[in-house]
Amino acid sequence: MGVWLAVAAVAAVLAGCSSGSKASSNTQVTAAVALPVRTCASGVSGALQHDWKSSSVRVGSVWLYLWGAVHDRGHTGLLPASRFAVASPNKSHGQKMMVIVPAGPPVVVRVVPASLPRLRLDFQLPAPDPSRLASGQVADRFVPCSVGRTYFNGGLLVAGAQCAQLEVSGATQTPVRLVVALGRSHCA
Repeated sequence: MGVWLAVAAVAAVLAGCSSGSKASSNTQVTAAVALPVRTCASGVSGALQHDWKSSSVRVGSVWLYLWGAVHDRGHTGLLPASRFAVASPNKSHGQKMMVIVPAGPPVVVRVVPASLPRLRLDFQLPAPDPSRLASGQVADRFVPCSVGRTYFNGGLLVAGAQCAQLEVSGATQTPVRLVVALGRSHCA
């Protein structure tokens, strides 16, 4: 029964898209699709390297840790373009990334539409095939534990060197866009 309700909901949204509505069809369809949710239970523990912040991007109180791939708040890439080279369409390489969220409201990390042809998030459990770009997500919602920081282990699926664009938002903040240099020496 639940499957039929989901099909009916999607059909209703799609029907609304063709009924002359002024809102874009992308907005309506996106609103109907539930984001994957990572909860406190899917967080990991352990010690980070002493210099982890130098290879991270900070957005408010949220950190995106990229394990030696970037420097200078993500604007300077430290890995060569060959690390992200792909041989055919829909292929990708994985880049480890951890989202570190303090106790508080959930946070959403989203790939900006301009980067979608060559970038996806990879926080699924079990992990998808990192060589297939289509196996990743466009956005993930991270719900932290009620105390301290929660460490969500995952990564990015990257198809070619790029100035990757991500957006981070929380319940109480305006979405913030950021650029991360992956296989590029510098991104503004």
